[in-house]
Amino acid sequence: MVSPVGAYTDSKGYGYVRKQVANFINNRDGPKVDADWNNIYLTSGASEGVRLMCKMLLRSYRDAMLVPIP
Repeated sequence: MVSPVGAYTDSKGYGYVRKQVANFINNRDGPKVDADWNNIYLTSGASEGVRLMCKMLLRSYRDAMLVPIP
């Protein structure tokens, strides 16, 4: 699947880059790891990654999350 240019939806990132990241992980870590590029999400920063994870984990208005402040 090719990421559409100019789309304003949640995206995993460009497929080509995700494949390169998976290849890097597999080459670095050897046979004990099998990184699948379909399971890799690229975000524009840590805050975007946290927002995406919160959206994934909080499924309804009744769900809640406690976040400790360092």
